[in-house]
Amino acid sequence: MPTAKNYLASPRNYIHPMIDGKVTSYFEWSAATPYRPSPEFGAMHRAGYGLLAGLHYGFDESNVFLRVDFHESVFESPVPVDVEFFFPIKNVKLA
Repeated sequence: MPTAKNYLASPRNYIHPMIDGKVTSYFEWSAATPYRPSPEFGAMHRAGYGLLAGLHYGFDESNVFLRVDFHESVFESPVPVDVEFFFPIKNVKLA
């Protein structure tokens, strides 16, 4: 029986966004791959649903760019939110 895999499309082209905390132009991220969370994946995914509005990722010749869009409620909350990103290393043999 084949196993299911997560799949997100690859970015369509190089991107060159202005990293200033704003989306200055639609074209900054238009070639990046967007991800919109959906709450129907399971209980653990639903627990974080509501914080993340969307994510975009892309790259240029030498950089990887990640744009994280939070729901407005994150910024209105009196409780600070910590965000961590983990990038696992795959297919690397350690000595």
